[in-house]
Amino acid sequence: MNVIIDWLSQIISQHEPEGEIVYLSSLNKCVTMKDTALQGKDVRIQGCEDSYIYIDTNVHYMQISNCVNCTVLIAAVNKTCSIDKCENVTVCVASNFLRIGNCVDCTVYSYTQLAPPIIYGDTRNLQMAPHNTSYFELLSHLRSADIMFIPPITGSTPSPFQPSASAKALVSENIHNFAKSIILTGFSSSCYSLLQPVDFMKLSLPKKYSEQPLFLCPQEYTEVLAIRQEHFKEIQQKIKGAQLSPDQEKMLHVAIQGYFREWFVQSNQYKPITELVRMIDQEF
Repeated sequence: MNVIIDWLSQIISQHEPEGEIVYLSSLNKCVTMKDTALQGKDVRIQGCEDSYIYIDTNVHYMQISNCVNCTVLIAAVNKTCSIDKCENVTVCVASNFLRIGNCVDCTVYSYTQLAPPIIYGDTRNLQMAPHNTSYFELLSHLRSADIMFIPPITGSTPSPFQPSASAKALVSENIHNFAKSIILTGFSSSCYSLLQPVDFMKLSLPKKYSEQPLFLCPQEYTEVLAIRQEHFKEIQQKIKGAQLSPDQEKMLHVAIQGYFREWFVQSNQYKPITELVRMIDQEF
């Protein structure tokens, strides 16, 4: 086992020439969305605070370090995604390799193709979860990063990019890699836990909301999302079938808004979501 871990550690070490590196440094309270300008590059996100960073393309390497209170989405990483010395950071990434070290109170939604995530250093209260985003352009980013996947079924016509039976079996196995993280020798095995399906949420890119189903995620997690959606539809149907008068509809609308606002203010998502909406209005 130690030999395998040493081999993985060598493979996922970053060694890109300095000229190929793109830095996103010291961002503070902003929303940043990057696409083709970073394609195939070695990207370093460093020292960012209270920010939302969306990398809507495939990159060669990705390093996220010394960030606090950030959400980072990377479409696809051809080699290694490294997360180091971060606090209260949420990351969604599909990568061939993933390593996480010296992080506190972070949540990582991941799909890794060649090995389970590697955890090391003084990492505490880390939550590992399955990949949680899906949109049309993501398919081409994954192909460009040499990451295999099973195309989602979105209509009656099957995708022309269908993997072989053996490839499908491998993808189905890799989807669960987040739950099989490798902890390097000498570090606590209690440094991480698995996000439970009941707490699982989908992450969307700004301006790219879609009904594209999740396809790098285990069935037990997608089923929870489907149940939640069906429950919402049932409530809608009950409201429509109640045959309310215009005044009653208005009263119901005000009541729902009031209960939602009360719950939202008490939740730990109030500040980040309101800031995200404000920043999107300003920057998009």
